Amino acid sequence: MAKETASAKKKKRGLKNVIPLLIIIMVIIGVPLLLLNYQAKRSGLTTGEVIQRIFKKSDQGTSVSSGDNKLG
Repeated sequence: MAKETASAKKKKRGLKNVIPLLIIIMVIIGVPLLLLNYQAKRSGLTTGEVIQRIFKKSDQGTSVSSGDNKLG
């Protein structure tokens, strides 16, 4: 009987460790999705178009053309 209660306690402990992890994952994924959906509805674009627009803006600042690199 002692083994049965010990294994039951381990299962409960394991479940208690999984629940906070799931909550953290939901927050990490859920908050950005909510913001993307809000921005999409506000601008009238689809969620995919909003994502493309964000990455286009971030890529524009990092590219350097050959005419901009003049030394001295």
